Amino acid sequence: MATYENRQPQIFNIKTKQNISMPLPQTPRKEYFQISDRFKKIKFLGKGKYSDVYMAVDKITNCIFAIKIIKKSIINQFNLSKLLTQEIKILSQLNHSNIMKFYGVMSDDKEVVIILECCESSLYKLYDKLDQINEVQKQQMIYEILQAFSYLHDRRIVHRDVKPENIMMIQNHIKIGDFGLAVELKGKQKLKSICGTPYYMAPEVCKGLEYDNKADCYSLGVIIEELKCKSNEIRNMVHILKQNDCNLRGNVKDFLQLKIFQKVKQILSQTILK
Repeated sequence: MATYENRQPQIFNIKTKQNISMPLPQTPRKEYFQISDRFKKIKFLGKGKYSDVYMAVDKITNCIFAIKIIKKSIINQFNLSKLLTQEIKILSQLNHSNIMKFYGVMSDDKEVVIILECCESSLYKLYDKLDQINEVQKQQMIYEILQAFSYLHDRRIVHRDVKPENIMMIQNHIKIGDFGLAVELKGKQKLKSICGTPYYMAPEVCKGLEYDNKADCYSLGVIIEELKCKSNEIRNMVHILKQNDCNLRGNVKDFLQLKIFQKVKQILSQTILK
């Protein structure tokens, strides 16, 4: 597991050879002129608005990572430096079992690469198989999603793009990913930028009104409803999360105390012990 120190982002500017310390497994002394000298792409995983994500193998350690590649020309064209710096800063602060691990950042003369835990599947890919997923499995997924967002919201982090494609999975466990639009709130700060995926956006975001992490709660309500759980407790939770009035949505942490999730917690703890 990465320590706090080696989780900190450090830009490795390959061309100028500056700041060559990296939060990755220790490497022999060697000059890297391109990202491809260090990583070999083995599978395309997905495409974002400004980035491409690949499964890649580290040529030094043979470890598998997900690498998120953003071209510097795109960063300059769309003025993404602030957003990218913000994403890296937030990722470097996170350490939760249901959030994709961040391992570091590299760059060369053409690209910036964010190095992450590799997850091949996502909640979205399971949507065609929902009928094959039993009620207990759905409840476990919901519990882990809520655990991750309780952790984020405790740290005043608003994800702002909560959707099934960004809820990754590895070995049947949830991993929240893509913090490209995430913001860490300061004090009583509110946000007003209209961003996210329209179908999952909270009403106050769509209308250009001020919002905070309760916007994430609405998105979670939409996703949990799509899982079609039969539990009345979960259906009631969805009703609360999807309230148009953000003040009526409650907090993610409160929902973790529901009786149904106490049972899930017990099942998960027994699985870990085994």
